[in-house]
Amino acid sequence: MWRGGKGQGDVHDYKFIILVLVVSLVLLVVLTGVPGRKVVDKQDRVCRACRLAHPYFAAFCRKCGGKL
Repeated sequence: MWRGGKGQGDVHDYKFIILVLVVSLVLLVVLTGVPGRKVVDKQDRVCRACRLAHPYFAAFCRKCGGKL
């Protein structure tokens, strides 16, 4: 049984449209990724302390000096 008065369906339609737009925007941002994020190559070595990527032949971190 529907209990809305005259025009109540319009309000629900707007809420649904806004919900669909917000979900679409969130999915778009998540699936495209954050711009500026550096992709780490498979050969790069990443410092466990500061997360900076280094060439595969590096033994120590350039930023914090820790052993890789």
